[in-house]
Amino acid sequence: MILMYKISFGTSGWRDKMNSGFNDENVLRAAYGIGIYLKKKSSHSKVIVGYDTRKNSRHIAELICGIFGGFGLETFIIDSPTPTPVVSFAVLNTKASAGIAVTASHNPPIYNGIKFLDSSGATPVKETTDQITALIPEKRINPLPCSAESITIKDAYLEALGRRFDLSKIRGMHVAIDTMHGAGRGYLANLLVRYGADVHELNENYDAEFGGKQPIPSEENLQELKDLVKRTGSVIGIANDGDADRLAVIDADGDYYTANQSGLMMCDYLFKYRNEKGDVARSIHTTSAMDRLCATYGVKCTEVPVGFKNISKELAHGAVFGLEGASQGAGFGGWIPDKDGIAAGALICEMLSVEKQSFADIWKSVSKKFGFGCFLAFDINKTESVVANLNKLKGMSIGDNFAGRKTVKLSLLDGIKLYLNDGSWVLVRESGTEPLVRAFAEANSKSDAEKLVEESKRFLSGK
Repeated sequence: MILMYKISFGTSGWRDKMNSGFNDENVLRAAYGIGIYLKKKSSHSKVIVGYDTRKNSRHIAELICGIFGGFGLETFIIDSPTPTPVVSFAVLNTKASAGIAVTASHNPPIYNGIKFLDSSGATPVKETTDQITALIPEKRINPLPCSAESITIKDAYLEALGRRFDLSKIRGMHVAIDTMHGAGRGYLANLLVRYGADVHELNENYDAEFGGKQPIPSEENLQELKDLVKRTGSVIGIANDGDADRLAVIDADGDYYTANQSGLMMCDYLFKYRNEKGDVARSIHTTSAMDRLCATYGVKCTEVPVGFKNISKELAHGAVFGLEGASQGAGFGGWIPDKDGIAAGALICEMLSVEKQSFADIWKSVSKKFGFGCFLAFDINKTESVVANLNKLKGMSIGDNFAGRKTVKLSLLDGIKLYLNDGSWVLVRESGTEPLVRAFAEANSKSDAEKLVEESKRFLSGK
């Protein structure tokens, strides 16, 4: 008997290369398993299906809708490429039982994927996706015609976002936006224009190849945005990834800011200027400066495993802000309980209009106040020997030395995190979506962070 491809929902859904693991045959199997799960939950389930700009995403969405229709599920397909956070909003706005986003987010163009959203609009926890995985059949499933009703959700999302944040003071503000040829086209730009901003949108045309780049807002991918900011005299440049749930920022001088940095600024603004109430959640690979910020404001900061679904749980229970710094994701209380790069961009524009300082000056104040150092990350291909060395690292004890520093605390919450005696830390974990082992380090200086990275590489390679 030939074993069928194993479909697994990882940190943020199931992803693989198109025409390889992610093909029509396996999509139909995955859709069938999800359909069984939803039918067991309720015989009257309603599902929203959205898709990004990848070359087969609409086709995949229609395959999924056909299977759902065969189960008698009330199925709606969004009428155009849609950011993942907007699919989340649609689930909440229509009181649907679940949502599907056909997307591989920031992964290279050759990938695609399926992200399952529960009735709260969030990616569910592992227990739920494990149930779905167990229901995926080990047999071929025949396609069925798509009879899903088409719906429009963009205007409802933008109107709600305009109510969540105060953009009344942004008139005349020059903003540059790079949607990286993705599903975010016309979302943040349209919202800001409604409130009188002068918006300069870059790479706004849909392109399944994302202009030949991986659609992730890394510094090396944003030179065009840096140039646009300077050319137009924009006070800020905002970039989203392929499905617009991630964010990166370019200031008026052309300098790049990570989500760890912009996230600290947004969180400080929420407490200092908006007087919002609630705790904060951060992933284990997010800057520890967030802990110091929360201590300053007297709020709890909960550390959770990697995967925004773990932050979503906290947002659903009253957290005012959630940050997954190394994954460029921020989420907000009183909004969808998932990361939203469009909402983050809107809040940044509000912050600039209220604080009446440059982004760089706000950062200088926030970083000085909460002690942000240097944050670095790297990936290494996952092999048996690398995983074995990772497991050896998990055997370290308090008091052991790492890169010339003493370990004062250990966490096995997700991989292994070593807290060191100078306030620095290093985290090493297996990726939940790709065949990689990932390491993250934060220290008071770039040279110290680089030493932690080099020691991590040495340890994982067994040298």
